[in-house]
Amino acid sequence: MIIFRFNLTKEFASGHLFRAVNLYNTILKYSDKIPKDKIFFFIHTDEFARKYRKFLKNKICFAFKDLNYEYSMLDMIAQTITQKKKIIILDVKDTSETYINFLKRYNFKIIGFDDTGPGSKFLDFLIDANIHKISKKSNQLFGPKYILLAPIFSEYNKQEKKISEKIKKGLLFFGGADNNRIAEFIMNNIDKLNFKDCSLRIITNLDIKRNPNYPRIRIIKKMVAPEEIAKLYYDYDFAIISGGISIYESMCCGCPSIVINQNAEQNKNVSYYNEQLINIGVFNAETAVEQLNTAFVKISDVAERKKLSDLSKKTIDGFGYMRIIKVLEKIIDE
Repeated sequence: MIIFRFNLTKEFASGHLFRAVNLYNTILKYSDKIPKDKIFFFIHTDEFARKYRKFLKNKICFAFKDLNYEYSMLDMIAQTITQKKKIIILDVKDTSETYINFLKRYNFKIIGFDDTGPGSKFLDFLIDANIHKISKKSNQLFGPKYILLAPIFSEYNKQEKKISEKIKKGLLFFGGADNNRIAEFIMNNIDKLNFKDCSLRIITNLDIKRNPNYPRIRIIKKMVAPEEIAKLYYDYDFAIISGGISIYESMCCGCPSIVINQNAEQNKNVSYYNEQLINIGVFNAETAVEQLNTAFVKISDVAERKKLSDLSKKTIDGFGYMRIIKVLEKIIDE
C-alpha cells in the first residue's frame, strides 16, 4: 500500500500535486516490484484544488480541510489494509514529531520530500533536492539528481537543444498560483519591456486580458500537462519563470531562463544555480522592469544562451524518478 500525502492550496500551489502524480505514473510504468492495487491520495486542500481535478482522475482520493479528518481516515485505512508493506510519501514541508510518530504506530515506512520540520529526523528516508551537500546518512538523499520530473523531461534532455542566433519567441510561466501576480504585472507594463516584440506565450491562471497592441502575445488560461510544458521549454528560445519546479523543468530541457521569484525561499533555492540561470531575485514591482530588461539584454547574446543551456542540461538530467523508484523498491525488498 502507498499513500501520497500532500498539500494543494493557494498558498502551496500545484508543485506538490504534480510531484505526487508524476511519481504515481512512473511507478505504474517503470516498477514491477511495487504493489499497485492499493494506492491512495491524501490531500489537504481548499477551493484552489478544483482547477486540478483532471490530474486526479481515476485515482482514489481523500481531500480534506480539517486535519482531524486525515487522522481518522489514516486510522481506518491502516487498520483495514492487511499488506505488510505500508508506505506513506509525505510532501508537506514541515512535519511534527507527533505526526510522524502517529504514522509509525501503524508500521508505515515514511518517505518525506523537502521536510524541514522536527519530524524529519524520524523519517525512514528524507529526499531534498534543495539541499546542496552530501549527507553521511544513507537515508538522506540530497541534491539535484533527486529532482522528480515527469519522464518526458529526460527524453528532451537527451535531445540537442537548438539555440537560435536571435531570440524570436519566449515562454512566461510563474507557477500555478502566481501569488505576486507577476504575469499581470508584465502585461500591464509590456510597453516598457525589451522583449515586447517577441512572440510570447504566457501560461497563467490569472484573469488577465491580451493587449490588442501586441498580437504576438498569447495568453494560455489552462493547466498545462507535463508533455506540453516540456515541449514548450524545448522549442522556445528563452523563458521567464518563477523559482520552484519550473526552474528544474526549464533546465532539464536546456531552455535559457530568467528567474523572478515569488518569495525568499524560492530565491534561496535558485541561488544555487547562478551559472545555469539568470536570477533577478524576489519580485519587486518598483525594480522589476529594469531588472527584466537588463536580464533580457544578457540572455539575448547567443553565446550566453548556449552556455546557460549546456550547463542546465548537465545539471538536471531528468532521471530523478528512477532514483526515487529504487528507494521505494529497496523498502519493498527489506
